[in-house]
Amino acid sequence: MEQENEPARANEVERGQQPQEEKPKGPDTIRLEAIAGPCTGSSYSKPGLQQLTVGRTRVSKLHIKDPSVSERHARISWNGEAWEVEDLGSSNGTLVNGSKLEGGGPAVTLKDGDVIQFGEESQLRVEITPVPNESVTVEEFLEAECHRLVQRLRGRAEQLANKLGADWAAEKAAMLACA
Repeated sequence: MEQENEPARANEVERGQQPQEEKPKGPDTIRLEAIAGPCTGSSYSKPGLQQLTVGRTRVSKLHIKDPSVSERHARISWNGEAWEVEDLGSSNGTLVNGSKLEGGGPAVTLKDGDVIQFGEESQLRVEITPVPNESVTVEEFLEAECHRLVQRLRGRAEQLANKLGADWAAEKAAMLACA
């Protein structure tokens, strides 16, 4: 794609204009919608946001009124390329699509459509909307939108696979207990 921009830059130089540098991409917009727990139906989104802490108290940017959520439970941040979540050593854990994060462990990259669980019952669906670039062609926009939809489908498939695995393990344990 850079090769396509080279002739345009050469033309700008020939006309005595300074070639325009591409601006660094800002953070994609993240929206978190509560789908389970005491805050069901509420959502949080703030354009230009780079980091937010999640917790039970108002000190956190994302305040969840749930006794199973720690005061400083987790952090969601933009790493320059993608959104990621990390557990800050919470008492009741953080899960992404049913997979538990290690408290104080490495951050996990979030995808559009992921479900994050804080504590025992508060679940938030992640919606990530890329920041539009002024120089994007229609084809590039459509390609990016297709990629976003594929990521959302993969996230949903991961959620369903994890749930199916957990349900199967519970059913197996119940059958073994009867034997």
